[in-house]
Amino acid sequence: EGYITQNTVWTLTDSPFVIIRDVTIEANTTLTIEPGVEVRFGGNFSLVVEGKLIAEGTKENPITFTSNKLQPNPGDWVSINFTNSQPSCLEYCVIEYAENGITIDNGNVLITKSNITNSLQNGVYITGNNDASISENRIESNLNGIFVTGNSSGVTIQQNNIYFNNETGIRLYSANNTHVD
Repeated sequence: EGYITQNTVWTLTDSPFVIIRDVTIEANTTLTIEPGVEVRFGGNFSLVVEGKLIAEGTKENPITFTSNKLQPNPGDWVSINFTNSQPSCLEYCVIEYAENGITIDNGNVLITKSNITNSLQNGVYITGNNDASISENRIESNLNGIFVTGNSSGVTIQQNNIYFNNETGIRLYSANNTHVD
């Protein structure tokens, strides 16, 4: 819980990490998460990225962001929320059982080769001016796969498998300069 104020590494040896209140990565600070680490949210909390998050798993050892409940449900935790222009990366991650799996609000993030599933609202929710690339992901079983809203700009969505979402795969609502392949 609390603020990460210096560069930090969450190691596989110390996994799982259980979030018991909001965790904020402060500006000019990097949180690096090693392959295979599990980050479990013990309630209605978020990982807020004001600095930089480097979560680069591997195909064999993805990084998992999930509920800490024995029988998880969509909406058990809030979101991974990117709010800063420092470049972050989520690669080979599993994001599941959140309200919004990933929220990008004026952020700079690459999301690739990840599974984003079972979100109560959106797998990925995007608003504001961003430098975001969402590619080669599997986004399924959310209310909306990807929701782009407001005056969003700088978003590229390409080569994703988006299916079995309850309302829409990709919802573009008043979005500017969003590129979808």
